[in-house]
Amino acid sequence: MHIISVENVGLIGVTGDVQEDEYVPVFSGMKVTNAVTVSGGRKLGSTSRGVYAIRAGERRFFRNITQADAEWNLKAGDIIRLSPDI
Repeated sequence: MHIISVENVGLIGVTGDVQEDEYVPVFSGMKVTNAVTVSGGRKLGSTSRGVYAIRAGERRFFRNITQADAEWNLKAGDIIRLSPDI
């Protein structure tokens, strides 16, 4: 199940190579780094860097969170998936 909002608060899903899959509230000017930080960050000991941004079923790959911050504007309903493999 994918949750876009709860009681008119937009949410972003953060999944994959994170401490725990989570939905976080979106705010104006939010970056991928903010969403990952709020969700607890990557798993301890992870050496992976790849990030996928998913919107309406379309996936876009980024080499790292810095690139995702520069090239992706988050919207409610987006999913940030931290790759455990790349």
